[in-house]
This record gives sequence, C-alpha cells and structure tokens, in this order.
Amino acid sequence: MITIMPMNLYGALRQIPHALQTVRPGEYLFHREEKVRTMYLLDAGEIDLVRYQPDGRMLTLHHAVS
Repeated sequence: MITIMPMNLYGALRQIPHALQTVRPGEYLFHREEKVRTMYLLDAGEIDLVRYQPDGRMLTLHHAVS
C-alpha cells in the first residue's frame, strides 16, 4: 500500500471540526466536474475512486484503505 498522507498530517486534520459521514456500498461522495466544497478523510473501511467510461464500463482510479 502506498501512503499518501503522513500520519502527523492525519492527526492534525482530525483536530479540525468535522462531521462524520457513513457511506454505504453503492453510494457516492461526489460526481466528476462538481465544484470542490468538501475534503474527505477516510477514517475506517475502504473506498474506490471510479470513473465511468463512455461505453458504461467502470474504471477504478484508486482504491483506498484506512
């Protein structure tokens, strides 16, 4: 697994006031081309960043595990 965030940064981000959000399988956090309004920090579980291709196939761009 590739670490993309140093643990000291993770700890600092956890100190910022935040709201917890549970995402169930099949739900989404955002859609492509939406304005960025939120930063998400995966605290537990796994999540995929996917992009649907013009032919309907799903391409996984990133798989994150907490």
